[in-house]
Amino acid sequence: MSLGRLKGSGRRRGTGGRFALRFRWEWLSRRDKRQALAIAGAAALGILIPVLLPSLFSALPAFQIRNVTVTGAYYLPDAVVERAARLPAGASVWHDPRPWEANLVEHPMIASGEIRRIGSDAIEIVVSEKVPVALVATPELKPVDRGGEFLDLVPASVALDLPVIGAVAELDSAAVVGAANALGRIGRIHPGFIALVSEVTLAPGGYRLAMLEGAGATEIFLPADDPVDGLRRVSLALGQIPGSNAERVDARFDDQVVLAGEFKSLRDSAEARE
Repeated sequence: MSLGRLKGSGRRRGTGGRFALRFRWEWLSRRDKRQALAIAGAAALGILIPVLLPSLFSALPAFQIRNVTVTGAYYLPDAVVERAARLPAGASVWHDPRPWEANLVEHPMIASGEIRRIGSDAIEIVVSEKVPVALVATPELKPVDRGGEFLDLVPASVALDLPVIGAVAELDSAAVVGAANALGRIGRIHPGFIALVSEVTLAPGGYRLAMLEGAGATEIFLPADDPVDGLRRVSLALGQIPGSNAERVDARFDDQVVLAGEFKSLRDSAEARE
């Protein structure tokens, strides 16, 4: 396509020696003008279509939401998650889902939510739930997440095999937050260990964990500042005397792990391994 005449104005001040080009619409021929308008119209249409189509389609009954799939919910029933989104009557798959996603996270059990269009009349609600890490004796048992926040979840409604945070004077105290955070950090790395913890209580400089049978110790003490590393050192210490059950393992000290109980000698342990 010819763009007509481009008139060079020669060297001008302030242009660094470059030629300044000037262009006028009237220089174009009729055919060139039609082609230029067609290109501009196509470009404008390409910009407007993504903006206009959702508004146009959302008014069509064929795109109204009739099927909802919920993904990621374990503790909450699918119906509860769908109600939490608060989809309006006549909602379309082409409507902006961000207000519905904001509704989801208002539920005390939902950490995040996303709504995706998966068909002409279907959407998928993907949620991430807040995970309980312990039960707090209030005196009735109430689940808390790793931040110490009480969750809107009835323990009897789902199977919650969780440690109990006991001997807590105030439910909103730092004791609950600290113990829940410690259990959350340990559980993320060693989920199998948490299943062996019966109760967690505060102890000077850390936490006392009352263990179930098969844990290798009756009670374990972990430091408050780094319970994960404390558990690592406990595991190494118990690994030196396999087959024994310690009454007490204390890892609150920086340079040692203290074990109390009746243990087999290292010689007996070696013979047992053979």
